[in-house]
Amino acid sequence: MPNDPASPRRPLVVGQPVVALGAPLGLVGTVTAGIVSALDRQMQLPADAGGTAHLFNAVQTDAAINPGNSGGPLVDCDARLVGINTAIATVPNEAGQSGGGSVGLGFAIGVDAAMPIGDELIRTGSVTHYTVGLTLRVVSPGGSDCRRAWPSSRSPRGARPRRRASRWATSSPRSPAARRSAPTS
Repeated sequence: MPNDPASPRRPLVVGQPVVALGAPLGLVGTVTAGIVSALDRQMQLPADAGGTAHLFNAVQTDAAINPGNSGGPLVDCDARLVGINTAIATVPNEAGQSGGGSVGLGFAIGVDAAMPIGDELIRTGSVTHYTVGLTLRVVSPGGSDCRRAWPSSRSPRGARPRRRASRWATSSPRSPAARRSAPTS
């Protein structure tokens, strides 16, 4: 596949034809066609041990993605890599569990995000996962969480607390965020 890193990339546009390559369900040499349905999608995905992973700036496509072509290339009509097929949305069953195959909502990591990861894997054999160390949660107005966050009637920078639910960030111990906000002597 032509994907010279030195060649300029044309930006993806919604409606642009794309092709997902791979071996869905073990069917080697399969090609599924679709379009770029949306750009810059933010997705929450199930992760190991019941956790949640986040996929940022994803390319949404209606090209069928199933087990076997997930992880494979998403290419444009010039055979240029535009993303790595990563996830699908599925319709939940009666028990509320997702499952089944593609329903026309597939997501790919854009090539600009995927290439540095691939390069690092090739160069070092592993990937560095950077973290800031922040946890976000919703606090209700006037609730005890809000009073602990803002003990006085004013917030840290002099702005009044919002009257509606807000998100509040806390830093994890020994994280970059905690080190950054620690007082210096």
